[in-house]
Parts: sequence; structure tokens; C-alpha cells
Amino acid sequence: MAGKTASADLYVSTVMFSSLIAVIGVIIGGILFAWIMGLMTPLILVSIFIVAPVIGFVAYQFLMFYPGMIASDRGYKIDLALPTVIGFIYAMSRSGAGVVEIFRELSTRHDAGELRNEARLFMRDVEYLGHDPLTAIRDLARTTPSKRLKEFLEILAPIAETGGDITAYFASKWSEYQDDAKADQEGFVSTLELYSELYITTVMLMPLLMLLVFALLGPLAGYSNTWLYLIAYIMIPIGSGAFIVLMSMAIPDKLAGRAVKLRALDVYKEVTIVDGGQYEERLRRSLSKSARRQELKSIFIRPVQVILMQPAKILFFSVPIAAVVVSLLYFRFSLDITACTISGVITAITPYAVAYETNRRKLSRFEDSLLDFLRALASGIESGLTLPAALKIASTAELGPLTKEVKRMTADIEWGTSAGEVLDRFEQRVSGSELVSRVVRTIKKASDADEDIGDVLDILMRDVASKRELEREMKGAMGTYTIIILIMFGIFMFTVYMIANSILSMSTKGGGAVPLFGIDVPVVMTVFMHAAIIEGISAGLVAGQSRTGDLKTGLKYSILMMLLAYAVFAVLILPSLT
Repeated sequence: MAGKTASADLYVSTVMFSSLIAVIGVIIGGILFAWIMGLMTPLILVSIFIVAPVIGFVAYQFLMFYPGMIASDRGYKIDLALPTVIGFIYAMSRSGAGVVEIFRELSTRHDAGELRNEARLFMRDVEYLGHDPLTAIRDLARTTPSKRLKEFLEILAPIAETGGDITAYFASKWSEYQDDAKADQEGFVSTLELYSELYITTVMLMPLLMLLVFALLGPLAGYSNTWLYLIAYIMIPIGSGAFIVLMSMAIPDKLAGRAVKLRALDVYKEVTIVDGGQYEERLRRSLSKSARRQELKSIFIRPVQVILMQPAKILFFSVPIAAVVVSLLYFRFSLDITACTISGVITAITPYAVAYETNRRKLSRFEDSLLDFLRALASGIESGLTLPAALKIASTAELGPLTKEVKRMTADIEWGTSAGEVLDRFEQRVSGSELVSRVVRTIKKASDADEDIGDVLDILMRDVASKRELEREMKGAMGTYTIIILIMFGIFMFTVYMIANSILSMSTKGGGAVPLFGIDVPVVMTVFMHAAIIEGISAGLVAGQSRTGDLKTGLKYSILMMLLAYAVFAVLILPSLT
């Protein structure tokens, strides 16, 4: 039912049917399991028939609660997106756009986040259902899961109805939401700090203690090595994955969206669309294949440029190379499976991590220079210059990494390209940056409506300054926990090294396990090595995610800690036990 709409009656009926199926499944599965295991006693059967309805009731309650969870999640995302998008709404209003035009633009913008879907509902009511804008605003206020958007729309409707100053209202809300964004940031950082502390305690420290206890004292208490396997191969990966998902739910979605490359010409928008039949379908498939071939061809012709803009495409090269490396190491040089797997992962992921980090830092430098670019552009606009002339003036200023891009825009204008098309091309080149992309699109939209965009630039400057300040505060606050996670991994490795070179080395003296301990040293060391590698990979991802909000920035930490874990065991620990 996820991703589909359904009436309340249909959903409740589906939930009841699913719960009944769950009860029947538990009963049948429980009886089969008891029969296979030879546990068909009256007590077991009674327990099955008692547990099955309980599980069915829990499933029913969860499925009934699920739509509320989805609505709360959407409301949370809308609340986080609204302070960011309100600057664009205010800028659109200052450039003369009306409510319908503003919502129409929001409905097409990927960088509006969850607000885009709300804007689509508004446009559906206006354009397809024939509602007037005021009715559509009130209906959206009634149905939206966001309390912040509901309040925003409930006040907007009477202002629009009475002919009030909508722009002034947007200005006041923009200022209010900037203050709210700072408060939200504090709560968000506190949540991430709590999650990081829980991760360090439950996923890094607790498994280490449990591994040590079951490895050293388990044989004395009669516990098998199965407990070690459960901790290393199930508890650590599942715990790490759970915390990654938990942090992903708490971290606001990136509102970035790639710039649209192909657009239908306005001159054809009123032309009636006629079904072209099989010929048109064959032509469409042919064009689609040609576009894919051209894209693949561009990767081999201009690999550096393509990879720097889209780092994931380097996997077209690194993954096949990694497969060859693993095959050679395993079949030709007969290395153990752990060494082959690590070599393959490093060969496949390291180029992507380097390309991604290079692209991310480049975009970050663009964002750092964005405020200077807006100031230079605003100076020209305030002097009475047009946007093309202001861009030419801005190209003479020192704007860091943006200097080259601004000069490129100026050169395009001198060759006769319009300012709007120049901004579109610039957005294409920096589409990976949510902040730069949103600013450029706002400038373009405002310039299309009015040549004097000084007020819009002032709004954008304050918005950019506020956003960058919030990002710096988050990185500063969460940087400490990144360091703590790395230190905890170091403690994990040091503890394992000391145990291996003290107690476990004693167990191997004389060529076998000492009866006093009864420790299967090779198995224990293999489990510890794999646990350290898995811990290093997951800890690196969590460290990057907690600091920047982006899981992929943790790949560099994961690669380094995975290498460190394997090197410590291969060079220091395992040789000392033989």
C-alpha cells in the first residue's frame, strides 16, 4: 500500500485482512516448527494459540499507526523545508509574482523538498478541479500534516482575500522562520549528539565487552562460539545499520535537485498532442538508446570532467577492475578470502570516495564564495546596471573559485547569450550544490519579472549568510563526536591487540589450547578481525554522517579504518600467535 492512495475504508479492511493472515501464518509456522523440532506438547500448542493473536493485534495496531507515522514524517520535512523556501517565496513576491504563480513555480522545483508535493496539491485544485486560489489555500491548510505550513496558509488566505500586502506578510514570516531555523538547529544538533552517544555506547563499546567476555570466559561457562558469530556478524551490522537509518530520519533531506536540461518550448505548449502509434514508440526507443550511448561515450571521451560532476560514474571503471583484482588474488595468488574482499572493496570504493570528496569540497568552496558573488552583483544592480552588466562588473572582483565561473558567464553574454540562459548553464555546472542552485534559480526568476532585483539579492544574501552560519555551527558541534568515534575505534583495536598478546598468546603456548582456558584461538582471532573490520566500516560512515549529514562523506573514514583494522591483525596480532 506504500506509495499508493486508498480510501479509509479500504485501508482499514486491508489492515484487518493482513492481521488475520499474520495470525494464521504464526499458527501454521509455529506448529510446523514445533513438529520439526519434536516439541509437539500441549503447552507448546497452547502457547502458539496465545501468541498468534497477540502478534496479530500488534500488527493491526502498527498498520493503523503507520499512516500517522508517514504524515508526521511529511510534516517534519515540510517544517524543515519551509524556512529555506520562504526566502524564495519572498523573493518571488518582491518581483511581482502572485500566489498562484509562486505555487506553480514551487510545484516544479526539486529543491523545495516536501513543499513541492504540497504545491502540487494546490495546483491540482486550481488547474484541474477548478477551485479558486483562496479555496485551494484553505483546503491545503486543512489537509497539510505540517502545523507550521497550516498556520502560514491560514493567515495567508484572509490577507489575499482582503487585498492586503502579501509581500509584507512574506517578509515577516521569512524573518520569523530564520529565528525558528536557529531553534530547530539546536534541537537537531541535540538529537544527533544523543544518537552519537548511544551509538558509541551500544554499537562500539558494548559489542567489544561482549566479545571479550564470551571469548575469554565463554568456554568456562559452556558457551559455544556461536555467540561470537552472533555478536560480530549480526549485532554489530544490524546495530550500525539501525543507527544510520535513525540518523537519516533525523537529518533533513537535501533539497538539491539537478537543473532541468531539456524543456518544452513555450511556443508548442498549446499544440494538441496526437498519438504517434508504433512508429513514434520505435522512434522514442531509438532516441532513448542513442542518448544512453552518447552518455556512455562521454564517460570514455571526457572521463575526468564527467566523473568530477557525477562521481558515481567512476564505478563503471572501478567495479570491473575490482572484480579482476579479487579474481587474481584469490585464484592466482591464493590469498585468503578476507584479504581478497578488502582488496576488492578498496579498489572499487576508493576512487569513488576520492572523486566524491573532491566534488563536495569544490562545491563547498563555491558556497563559501557565494556571498561575495551576491555582494558584487548587488553593487552593480544598486548602481542602476542591468543584470548582464552587473555580471560583467562582478567578474572583475576576486570571488575565489567562483571567479572562473563568473568570467565564463560574462564571456557567454558577450557572445550574445541571454542572461537567463547564462544562469541556466551556470546552474547546470553547480547543480550538485543545493544552496548555489537555489540562489541562481531565484535570481533568474526574479530577473525575468523585473530588471531591478536589488531587493531580491538582499534577501538572498541574508539567507545565504544565515544558512552557512548554521552549517558551521553544526559541523563544530558534531566534529567532537566524530573525533570520539574515531578514538573509540582506536581503543577497540588497542584492547584487542593487548588481549591477543597476553591471554590468547598464553593459550597457544605448547602448540595447542591450554585446558585452563579452552579457547579456540584461530576462531576467536578471525571473529575479532572481522568484527574490527565491520566496526571500522560502520563507524566511518556514522562519523561522516553525524558531522555533515551526508553518509557518503564517511567513506574516507571507513576505508582508512578498514585498512587499519586488517593491517593491525595481519602484521601485529596474527603473526604473534603462530
